Amino acid sequence: MIRAARWWARLSQRDVALRAGLPRVTVARIESGETVDPSISTVQRIFGALGFYLAVMNDELGELTAYHPDTEKFDRGGRYFPAHLKVHDVGEPYGTERERWWGWQRRAWQRSDPAVPRWTFTRNRRANQLPVDFELGEDG
Repeated sequence: MIRAARWWARLSQRDVALRAGLPRVTVARIESGETVDPSISTVQRIFGALGFYLAVMNDELGELTAYHPDTEKFDRGGRYFPAHLKVHDVGEPYGTERERWWGWQRRAWQRSDPAVPRWTFTRNRRANQLPVDFELGEDG
């Protein structure tokens, strides 16, 4: 695949190696099959230098993108929330169980309090589980 992409880009191994920041011999060994299992970061650098990108795909979904609905939501430390948790607005102090933040009445009493975060997650393990109709593939 690398050789085909290099042919399409009309670049030599030396040109690809310079653009990818790799030794020319690395590109040559991967193309020839001498390096049987190159790291994904090396392959990604080579394809990037050729104007291509790697993608994860399946027949049902097509291309899987790295975007997740909660990627715009950070905690106050600037960290992402774990991907397996359902992230939501902290809600109101007397909101429903599902939308309420665990810190109301423990750490803060009103939304203007600096202790109140913008986002939180559901602490109930059952609420974070996959839906009942979710099916794993043949391998899972």
